[in-house]
Amino acid sequence: MEAFVLVNCESGSQQKVVSELESISTVSDVKKVMGVYDVIAKVESGTLQEVKKALNKIRLQQGIRSTITMTVVK
Repeated sequence: MEAFVLVNCESGSQQKVVSELESISTVSDVKKVMGVYDVIAKVESGTLQEVKKALNKIRLQQGIRSTITMTVVK
């Protein structure tokens, strides 16, 4: 199961957010991006429940203003 999370960071917190997301075991890739969102993270796990746990961890990180999650269906 895969999901992509678009993250909008508080001003000046982008690098800290990237470092925190990289420490989550089910987050397989994190990139800084430019545009409406500041960071994109790829979550990979064997079950939907594990993906949900990862998403909850992501949303609790300091410096994150908002997220949008896209779950891969194919």
